[in-house]
Amino acid sequence: DENERKRSTRNKKKNKKNKKKRKQPRRNGHTNANGSANASSDDVEELVVIIRGATLEFALRYCKEDFSRLCLKANSVVCCRVTPKQKAQLVHLVHDAGKMTLAIGDGGNDVEMIHQANVGVGIRGKEGLQASRAADYAVSYFKDLQRLVLVHGRYSYVRTSLVAQYSFYKSFLFCTMQICFGFVSYFSGATLFNSLCITSYNALLFVPIVTFVLDKDVQFETVFKFPQLYIPCMRSEYFNYRTMGWWMVRGLLQGLLIFLVTVLTRGVEYTHTVHGSSEDWETMGIVAFCAYLWVQAFTMVFELHNITAITMYAIWGFHALNYLILIFTNAIMSFNSLNGYWIVFETLNDGQSWFHNLLVTVACLVPVTAIQYHYFNYRPRLLDHLMYWEKNQGRNGGDVVTTRTR
Repeated sequence: DENERKRSTRNKKKNKKNKKKRKQPRRNGHTNANGSANASSDDVEELVVIIRGATLEFALRYCKEDFSRLCLKANSVVCCRVTPKQKAQLVHLVHDAGKMTLAIGDGGNDVEMIHQANVGVGIRGKEGLQASRAADYAVSYFKDLQRLVLVHGRYSYVRTSLVAQYSFYKSFLFCTMQICFGFVSYFSGATLFNSLCITSYNALLFVPIVTFVLDKDVQFETVFKFPQLYIPCMRSEYFNYRTMGWWMVRGLLQGLLIFLVTVLTRGVEYTHTVHGSSEDWETMGIVAFCAYLWVQAFTMVFELHNITAITMYAIWGFHALNYLILIFTNAIMSFNSLNGYWIVFETLNDGQSWFHNLLVTVACLVPVTAIQYHYFNYRPRLLDHLMYWEKNQGRNGGDVVTTRTR
């Protein structure tokens, strides 16, 4: 009986110890320079690697791949007493793993590291100007890094994504109409647009696109208050295969729509109301080109988050300049090789051409706007909530937590 009692008490103690172990939270992993660790990397939530320069040289020479995997799994890697060459080797190690690298330094021993990184930031300080001169960006204090990365870095990425994808989109839409005309003309070599339209469409849309650098989706204060807005930039959510494919599909469908509506309404069966003659291919090209410019003008307006007077003057000013150039070259016989004589005047005097532009513009923009409206209201992101908050409650001191999109 006494033996059984002892066994039962032992079992109870073991059960209590096991329960305590289960209740204990996971410890943070810590790996020192000698390679010992408190817990394995698979059983911890956080892992920090601390290594000296001498041990780092051994790791980079004999176990580079294992050390690289360990560093990429870690939340932080602290290297002490390392040489400038070793700093550059660490940056190169991360870069070879397919990661974007940012190097920040304030002295001459950081120059090699800054050169090796994708983006280098130099800090002007007591150690001289060598780092700032070698870097892509220079700041005066460490505290300026927050504004440089979260605000200006984010704005730059969002604007560059919009400009790059829109530039491909407008050119792809223009080429789609040209390719479709090849099927109608039996690939005879004729083009839908005349020489003036082909050479001027990029120039007419270049300046409005440049004004995209003034676009801001949210204000500076909001970005500082919600640094989570930078996470989509780290994940390349604004410029990837999916977003680029959306722009290309958009350009393909809109190009097909403009061409088909133009051919069906301005084909060989169409006769001008003024003189009764049938439609020619060059006049049809002018009508399609004007519809294309109307679609592009409204697309730029709808894609901008912050509409300013400069952007509106650039978009609609160059849109009006297009018509002035067409009218000027159409009224002078010397430009007959670029723009057929008197064709533009006949097109502008025809009311059906203006109705055609209106119909095509609405048909191209309404589906896109409806899709954007659906995502903004029924599948909103944090950015959408903050944009809505800034426009409505933000000015009155409302709380963003209580914001709801309609």
